Amino acid sequence: IEEFGLNTNFLSNFQCNIAFSIANKVRTNGKLSDNERTVGLKVLDIIIDKGPENLFDTDDIFENKDPNSLIEPEITLEIIKLMVEWDRKYEILKPHHFKMMFDILNSKVNLTQQNKKYCSMNFKTLLKSGFKV
Repeated sequence: IEEFGLNTNFLSNFQCNIAFSIANKVRTNGKLSDNERTVGLKVLDIIIDKGPENLFDTDDIFENKDPNSLIEPEITLEIIKLMVEWDRKYEILKPHHFKMMFDILNSKVNLTQQNKKYCSMNFKTLLKSGFKV
């Protein structure tokens, strides 16, 4: 949608910037401001009028992003490190979930089967919020 607006000049620079911002927030599960919602709806109206074919691919995007259909990797220290780094930036996990993984990385807690199970649950939570391995 953003690129369509830039290439065709159907959207102003402001509307394109908001469209890019909304796309980023949707990917990271961020919250939209009231202004972003209002401008976003106007952008969608323009896209529906001027280029509805740009919306056809969105069904495929959502069908392929079902986190539950993804195969989980084996929980390793490397995966935990990636999850900790990502969650440090986006703060999705509850503090005690984050701390448990952080403690595993710092050798304060062992990576037992039970802890792998907890990390796996954290992995699923982060996937729903945009985390990628």
